Amino acid sequence: MPGISLQELAFAYRTGEKCEIWVVEIVEEGRPLWIVQVFLFEQEKLFTLQGQRGKQRTWRDFDRVMGVLKETCPQLSEIKVKFAAGPESAQNGGLQGEEGK
Repeated sequence: MPGISLQELAFAYRTGEKCEIWVVEIVEEGRPLWIVQVFLFEQEKLFTLQGQRGKQRTWRDFDRVMGVLKETCPQLSEIKVKFAAGPESAQNGGLQGEEGK
């Protein structure tokens, strides 16, 4: 899945590009983590939020994810949340093949 940086997300948000933001719970090494996936409607693509080094950005705490999103997109009024339902769902990282696309 292609990646998007916080700066790119902020730019898309400021310019009014229609997007859907998902906070998705995954499990790595038995620990729950959170990732952010962004669907950009104009491009019809799903992106995963990446850190500065190009790796998928993860958080241990949901409230920290929310803090980053509120800071990046100050007027954000809605996000969607997907919980890991089991090992298969958690390994896939969320939205592939679901209506969130």
